[in-house]
Amino acid sequence: MFVFQASLPDYAKPRLSRLPLSMWWSQAVPLLEQEYGPSGVEVSYKNARLGVEGAIHGVLKVLAKRLVDQHSRRVAQSHISDFWNNLSPWDQKEAVVEYISKFGQLLPPEVKGKDPVAIWVEFPKILEQHPQSIRALRRLNP
Repeated sequence: MFVFQASLPDYAKPRLSRLPLSMWWSQAVPLLEQEYGPSGVEVSYKNARLGVEGAIHGVLKVLAKRLVDQHSRRVAQSHISDFWNNLSPWDQKEAVVEYISKFGQLLPPEVKGKDPVAIWVEFPKILEQHPQSIRALRRLNP
């Protein structure tokens, strides 16, 4: 493995070692706590040490899944923010009306049946929840 890495040009070498461990640790702790509860670090350590729930591989899979979910959520929020903030108020209203006509059944229960202006206030949050709603719908109708 080290021979292969040594033969790679500098731009292609893994950069994990260049980042401080404290940065990775500060990201990993909340993710482990989301998955395993308030004592997530201890639980993941015991799983890895004792070889239960996939051992170290299981812990790394959990971390990878949570990191990917976190990253995709941030990217989606960024795109939604760019989209929403670059629309005029008139275009925002039109986007809300169009969304209601196409995806009204996916609206959260607390805003279903409300006036489009009331939905307009919560619309960026509704757009953030849209992928989860589509996934849930696909699970119900395979």
